[in-house]
Amino acid sequence: MRPVITVQGLEARYGDELILKDVSFEVSESEILVIAGSSGCGKSTLMKCMLGLVPIVAGTVVVSGVDIKSARDGELGRLRDHIGVLFQSGGLLGSLTVFENVALPLTRRKGLDDETVRFLVENKLGLVGLGGFGHLLPSQLSGGMKKRAGLARAMV
Repeated sequence: MRPVITVQGLEARYGDELILKDVSFEVSESEILVIAGSSGCGKSTLMKCMLGLVPIVAGTVVVSGVDIKSARDGELGRLRDHIGVLFQSGGLLGSLTVFENVALPLTRRKGLDDETVRFLVENKLGLVGLGGFGHLLPSQLSGGMKKRAGLARAMV
């Protein structure tokens, strides 16, 4: 089976500080890979490299056939449209309702009518046990509810 993610000899830095050195792995379709480690060891930096958000100093990262290091912005944008990211704290925007936060990735796409967006958002909120809570602001949610709202957005 061909890998959907290939990381080979990855090196990343923030200024002069080396964060990742010689990181290599592959992930095949339907495979689940867990990246675990202590705080500050580079897990988030690795994810940001895989999304093209942090420059790759050395090595290669290929996701779904896209070489992240040499990809143009448009190509990275199309790739990111197919990737859901769940932030540790939910990453919700405080000025938007839960519904609006979950709908955010969908509203960037052209061609989705309001009815389709509403169906998808309500479906995902229902899947995470937040059906009927779309009208609330993040400040009105418990910590667990915020995480579930973030999961709904990642799924959408």
